[in-house]
Amino acid sequence: MMYTSRLEALCFAAASGTLEYSYHYSARRKSRPMPSAESVQFLLCNDAPEVIEDYPGDPRGSSCLIWGIIDDGAVAHVVCRIPPDGLVITAYFPAETRPDKWESNYKVRR
Repeated sequence: MMYTSRLEALCFAAASGTLEYSYHYSARRKSRPMPSAESVQFLLCNDAPEVIEDYPGDPRGSSCLIWGIIDDGAVAHVVCRIPPDGLVITAYFPAETRPDKWESNYKVRR
């Protein structure tokens, strides 16, 4: 299947249940508030997510940082490896974890 964008491919993977979640994501969910898998899918598929940083040289595979709004209205960041081997590497709430690193819209690093 051909996708018009990385975000479309990630949404399809999330909606079809083929998007994987890393050990890092799972371990961090136990120690701090993070977007759930359902919230990640909402962000990727139902809002207007934006790729705000690219990581083409990531050792885990080409990935990107995605900004979006989750189902409860909070801003979240999700780092994903691009399909065909789609993987959520991590997800977090920038307002809670490192608000000093981001401009007020959480789309641009300071």
